[in-house]
Amino acid sequence: MKRAQALRQVLVVTGLAFCSLSDGFIFGQMSGMVDALSGKDKSIPLSKDEISWIASTINITCCFGFGLITILTEMFGRRKTITIITTPVLICWLMVYFAQDKYTLLASRVIVGASFGGVLILTYVNIAEYVAPSIRSLCLNLMSACGSATGTLLGHVLSLFLHWRHVALIGIIPTAISAILPLFWVESPSWLATKGRFKECETSFKKLRISNEVADLELKMLINSQRVDNNATKNGNVFSSLLANVNSEVIAEVMMLCLILICFIFALVTLFDRFSRDARLIRQIPGPKAWPVIGNSMFYTAPPAKLFLTMRSIHKQYGSLTQIHAMNLRFVHACEPADLEQLMSSSEFLPKSDTYRFLAPWLGNSLLLSSGKEWYHRRKLLTKAFHFNILKKFMDTFNTETEHFIKQVEKETLEEHTDLFAIVGPVALRVISETAMGISLGDEEVAFDKYFQSILAMGECFISRVSKLWLHNDFLFNLSKIARVQQCLLKHLHGFTEKVIEDRRQLMREPRFKQVESSPPSNDRHSKMVLIDLLLENEKSGLLDSEGIREEVDTFMFAGYDTTAITMSFFLMAIANEPDIQDKIYEELRQVIGDSQRLPTMQELNELRYLECCIKESLRLYPSVPFIGRKLTKETVLSGYTVPANTTCFIMIYDLHRRADIYPDPERFDPDRFLPENISKRHIYSYLPFSAGLRNCIGQKFAMLEMKMVLSGLLQRFRLEPVTRPSDIVFRADIVLRTSNPIYVRFRSRN
Repeated sequence: MKRAQALRQVLVVTGLAFCSLSDGFIFGQMSGMVDALSGKDKSIPLSKDEISWIASTINITCCFGFGLITILTEMFGRRKTITIITTPVLICWLMVYFAQDKYTLLASRVIVGASFGGVLILTYVNIAEYVAPSIRSLCLNLMSACGSATGTLLGHVLSLFLHWRHVALIGIIPTAISAILPLFWVESPSWLATKGRFKECETSFKKLRISNEVADLELKMLINSQRVDNNATKNGNVFSSLLANVNSEVIAEVMMLCLILICFIFALVTLFDRFSRDARLIRQIPGPKAWPVIGNSMFYTAPPAKLFLTMRSIHKQYGSLTQIHAMNLRFVHACEPADLEQLMSSSEFLPKSDTYRFLAPWLGNSLLLSSGKEWYHRRKLLTKAFHFNILKKFMDTFNTETEHFIKQVEKETLEEHTDLFAIVGPVALRVISETAMGISLGDEEVAFDKYFQSILAMGECFISRVSKLWLHNDFLFNLSKIARVQQCLLKHLHGFTEKVIEDRRQLMREPRFKQVESSPPSNDRHSKMVLIDLLLENEKSGLLDSEGIREEVDTFMFAGYDTTAITMSFFLMAIANEPDIQDKIYEELRQVIGDSQRLPTMQELNELRYLECCIKESLRLYPSVPFIGRKLTKETVLSGYTVPANTTCFIMIYDLHRRADIYPDPERFDPDRFLPENISKRHIYSYLPFSAGLRNCIGQKFAMLEMKMVLSGLLQRFRLEPVTRPSDIVFRADIVLRTSNPIYVRFRSRN
């Protein structure tokens, strides 16, 4: 019997010891985390002010734990309250592990602080109520000296050898033990007595203490004193009456305390956001008025079409450099040519913005998303695939696919209107498949349609994740329905490109490819290669693995057809609405090629300068990629404003191309803007349909050659009549420039 009572007290002391150990571990892990984030670990960019806020928040919010613990213990008792108040700390450890921004870290510290304050008080209260008087002093010293100090030391030591995120995961262990052990305690005799449950109080007391004269006297005094308090309650003692009726009133008190805590957190985050140096610098840049904490987050809850219009109105109202604040995210939008030259011509601003990582499950560490040495390596490797000598060898493919396209359009001359992207998309996909990938899709319309629909859906997933700020966190995103949809899409998209790669491998096993493999290296040998050949060759050399091949194939299959198809679709819609310009293009075709309806040679394509001006004007009005994002790796000055490091800067190509001070009457379709004498008057970075600088589009010459061939062949044989007007178009936010509704024209044969 004596052993059982002793074990119950040991169980209580052990549970409280783990509570103290967990509290100390919080400070030990935090010191290691702060040290890492102040040094080489840049996964969460933090200034010194921000680090100070995060480190001190626990001490500020623990006062809420002092108030909260009084209500919880009165409502639930001692043992359940320990479990209730330590459970949120488990969640906070996970928040720290999955944190991708400073606000997640700050929120976890706020919650931990409130829990820490409650546990601190409850530890001493429980020792006084559970433990025998003879060992109370010893237990109190153990809690302070051994529990907290050991936890702090353990957190420090582990931080020396492990990443701070992994140390946070280890912190779950003592916290979980401290939350579970109290469930096996008996309830505190003192708390049972305050509730008038004297029989249960006596039973609980005897389970904890050995029956002797001192213990019996202590129990008798506890029960008698509480009976006196209960009588005082009946006689109108207001304070005791409130305690007696705690079950009816405590809910309101808890709600009030929670409301106060929320307001405090709100105020704390607002102060943190307002007084940090980075925030002060960003606020100097013009932009829409932001709410405290949430900023302009409401913009991103709008439907894609409205979001696109909102971004346009912001630039019209606030100018060429604007800032938008959404929760913990700050964006700078730039469309001043001088600023863009500074950003795009420097190797210091090569990294893409953080939002591009949402495409990583699809495109991996490809040329589009990579940076640093990996980007330089792949750029150098892939540039060979678009050499001028290789482009000349693509002419046969351009001719074949253009003839095929013309036959498809002939069927459309009987229709009242034709959906442009539905008919242009397949030819663009076939061209990129055969030229860059070396395989022919033939007439696999079903396969194309599924691939096309999957790309559209991936764009919707991307925009949904960008606009739903809570989904920026990988952990929360992986729990969402969008993540499950994305997984299904990735299965098809990756399957499609893996089939392309495998088909090419099969072809390369044929004798004519083996002969090329055995030939000595030469410039001519490289000129015979297409993109996938270079990738497969580098796989053999160990310079690229199979995953890297798939990443680049995914990127070029997407970028090589989607953007080209969009550009040609908008071009055809635009000139359908400009009959005079359409006639000028036709006259140029007759002058260069003659009256025959043969397709032009490469030299003749280069002579179609007015057609090229028209394509460029179409790209001005309808850039296939309306914006690109860069991450500022260092503090820089844009338009006279200091922009802090680690800010996301979006280069707003769509808004740049429609600036009235650069392009007078910007909504008008005017190919003469791209005559040499007019181009020379503008800043070199005032026109960016293919990006510019070091990260310019690697396939822009390929795309221009393809578009000139397809469009010249089409306009030789068909006249276009308008159905969709430019004013009818409703754009929507997406990876590329898309419309909410299809774009239609009417094809009529020139014969």
